[in-house]
Amino acid sequence: MRLRENDMSSSRKRLPNRRRSETFKFTVQGQFGRASHQYYATVGFYNNGRVGEVFIRPRSGKPGTELNIAMLELSTVTSIALQHGASIEELREAMPRNEAQPEGVIGTLFDLITETGIKDAIAKVKE
Repeated sequence: MRLRENDMSSSRKRLPNRRRSETFKFTVQGQFGRASHQYYATVGFYNNGRVGEVFIRPRSGKPGTELNIAMLELSTVTSIALQHGASIEELREAMPRNEAQPEGVIGTLFDLITETGIKDAIAKVKE
């Protein structure tokens, strides 16, 4: 991801208090023989339709567990980056990959959003 000269000083554009959002379930396939895991994602939008926040939580697991806290922290950092002008495509490119497949949860979510668009991604995971 390449930063433009003025990117570091860009101000945060917060989402409106009332905004459209979509919540859906998606699966991250396990690698190297590991089991797959399901997650819920909530994607919030600016009035113009641009993604401005992403929150992820595991389908199973208790609140306060290490995994839940890590997902909340990752979601918060991702949302702040989006509100400072980073695009989903830029963030997607920065995610680690293994043979063109994302290695983690957020990379899988970014692939769903960028490859099919958010509406198609939601329809795809609801099938």
